[in-house]
Amino acid sequence: MLGLQRLHHNRLAYMPGVATPTEALRARELGFQELKFFPADLFGGVGFLRHLSPLYPELKFCPTGGVSNENIRSFLTVDNVFAAGGVYLAPRALIEAERWEDLTAVARTAISHAADI
Repeated sequence: MLGLQRLHHNRLAYMPGVATPTEALRARELGFQELKFFPADLFGGVGFLRHLSPLYPELKFCPTGGVSNENIRSFLTVDNVFAAGGVYLAPRALIEAERWEDLTAVARTAISHAADI
């Protein structure tokens, strides 16, 4: 955690990643209130975030890892989530194949899911 202390002290833009309540608590103790939750799907997903909300009401999360167009809406409706993301927005196969229209369609779908909330 020494690295987090230096980042915070120097006021660098940084969002520490956490996967457990203990890590979230430690980040909060260092003054961070916006945290990356990774890998969200392997560490409890939406249920985990809902569980943390009353414990750490001042913390907000950006879940990544396992987020997709199929479940992003469920993440974005949780009170302590301020954003969500993941590599699904830019699949390597589509980039390597230069399928820009397909990448645009993936992004548009994600935006439409978020805009509905």
